[in-house]
Amino acid sequence: MASPSSTLTYTRAASDADRDGIQALFVRNGHPTFPEVYPRIYGDPGAVSYVARDRDGRVVMHLAAFVREFEYGASARRGLLVGDLMVDEPFRDFWGPLKLTRMLLADAFAHTGADFAITDPTAPSQGVVKAAGFAPFAELRRYVLPTSRSYGAVVALRRRTLPLHSRLVDPLDAEVRQALEQAPARAHFSPRRSLSFWQTRLGGPAAPQPHAVLVHDARGLAAAALLSTGTNRRIGDLLDVVAVGAPPRDDVAVVGGIVSAARRLGVRRLNVRALEHAHATAALLRAGALPRDDRQPIWVHRPRGAAPLPDAEHWLLTSLDGSQW
Repeated sequence: MASPSSTLTYTRAASDADRDGIQALFVRNGHPTFPEVYPRIYGDPGAVSYVARDRDGRVVMHLAAFVREFEYGASARRGLLVGDLMVDEPFRDFWGPLKLTRMLLADAFAHTGADFAITDPTAPSQGVVKAAGFAPFAELRRYVLPTSRSYGAVVALRRRTLPLHSRLVDPLDAEVRQALEQAPARAHFSPRRSLSFWQTRLGGPAAPQPHAVLVHDARGLAAAALLSTGTNRRIGDLLDVVAVGAPPRDDVAVVGGIVSAARRLGVRRLNVRALEHAHATAALLRAGALPRDDRQPIWVHRPRGAAPLPDAEHWLLTSLDGSQW
């Protein structure tokens, strides 16, 4: 018996009707606010969607790719972040999503210049991404940074360092834009950051409130960070940290400055997602971050003949580098 998805038409989304159909698909599947955040997320010039339509032309399946420029010292690579898979219930089989994923990879690799892809699949979709050529690579693990003064004092005493001065500013402030534009090449393999990228993850209905933090050392601006707080202001999320000052830099003191800013917002603990066992995560642990059990797997796809990627310990990914929705 033929699979229901065998009757679908698979294509790259290109028209206004496709965009309307994608939003309707998410609304039908329990995401009523998606149309309000869609222009922000998919206004990203590196975003491209692939869809499957039924015989009536209705979009019933969606998958997206976001082109990301990765930096590692003086070198650069172009990669794809693959995510936002959504499928109507009657078509949630294995073969339909696999066909759409394979189409996306073939087309996106051919037209974007990317030579690898990453994704953070949910457990039900891991079979699909494996069949499409992805392989497990690393895990984003959740860490918690307590913000109490007493805990911070213990960390400062143990590490013989004091938190740096920090300021809370509007995430859209010109000073934030300038800081991100002037950030030196990253010491870890990581997607390039910009204010326009941050903006794709800010706002929207019922979205957490974003806050930017600028951290200063004796030489000037040392780092820019993005925090968010929800209805429960006692719990916040540290979404991203971008080193701005040139090395040498006391990363533990930078984290301490960010924690101080979060405390001024009333946050009692900060959740942070970082790659387990990566060198960049070591600074979080030295700054007192406590590991928690929840993890999100990261899978990688490299086309045949593509150049090798750095080992996972040299990568820096955050929660901003997961699925967009």
